[in-house]
Amino acid sequence: MQALISFSPFLSLVYATFQHKLGANPIQTLYFNLDDWALRFLCIGLALTPLKRLLKQSWPVHFQRMMGLFAFFYACMHFLVYIVLDLSLSWETFKDEAPKSPYILVDIFTFLLLIPLALTSTKAMQKRLGKRWTQLQSSKKNARQQPIKQKN
Repeated sequence: MQALISFSPFLSLVYATFQHKLGANPIQTLYFNLDDWALRFLCIGLALTPLKRLLKQSWPVHFQRMMGLFAFFYACMHFLVYIVLDLSLSWETFKDEAPKSPYILVDIFTFLLLIPLALTSTKAMQKRLGKRWTQLQSSKKNARQQPIKQKN
């Protein structure tokens, strides 16, 4: 049920896309909405540990992996909208735009930080990496701070 609720913003955007309800600039609307949802899920996932400590209950952390994976999903969709729809897979356009906008570089840096977190989120990877898994997971604080700094 939680997964369906977490997936509903994406379904809403897909529906709005097919109904032509994204406004005058649909690519920009998709781009910013997916960015916002990635940031929201990242913040929710990070807020679950303090919530666990505050409530003195363990149930909040059971949702951390799911929130993190949804943050990664929305970040992937955000990245794909930019690369495929906005740039039409043009490397030349990217090379021209990237130096002009620090936001693009921050988005890419944040996305690159999320990739290893998503790939190592399984129990098998946790066991395989041992203590290094904990160190890797602490890098999600950096991933969270980058888009927040960018929006300010």
